[in-house]
Amino acid sequence: IPTYIDASMVFSPLNMTIVARRVNPTLFDLNVNISSNGSCNSKFFAEAKLKSDDYENLDENGFEYLKGFASFNDMKVTSNIDLSTLVAIEEPTANQINSLLDLDVYMKDQKIGELEYYENSTKEGVYMVYKDGTKEDVEDTYLTPFLDDLEITLFDLLGNWSDGEEVASIN
Repeated sequence: IPTYIDASMVFSPLNMTIVARRVNPTLFDLNVNISSNGSCNSKFFAEAKLKSDDYENLDENGFEYLKGFASFNDMKVTSNIDLSTLVAIEEPTANQINSLLDLDVYMKDQKIGELEYYENSTKEGVYMVYKDGTKEDVEDTYLTPFLDDLEITLFDLLGNWSDGEEVASIN
């Protein structure tokens, strides 16, 4: 298992830095920064705490917690997940999942709501629950429009990449 990775990549106009490290034998973290000449700034941070340093026998029960955040410009989602308890439950209910996940959403460092997992007879997903109690489906309201915009942006940068043509090569 690597103990320290520091990488930088440039996909003009995007700059990406990745730092992954073993803080101690049972604590790891990852920092990813993506920026584009000041117009786009995304950051991702994750910290994973293991129950032991026996990496060869690591499985889903070997984690204590996972916490971190993802941010895009002024929006930030923080997480704190009690993995140890969650993976011990064979078929967790939505209520059990939500009690073990702490996912808060901030805009300009002000909390605007939290994310809540749901499941019903036709669908499962995540609600954005605002401070006033109103809810929106994250996939419909945020994820699908974001992916549509990303596809358009990537097309402008890379061209049509779904027709089998080579987009880039490594020499």
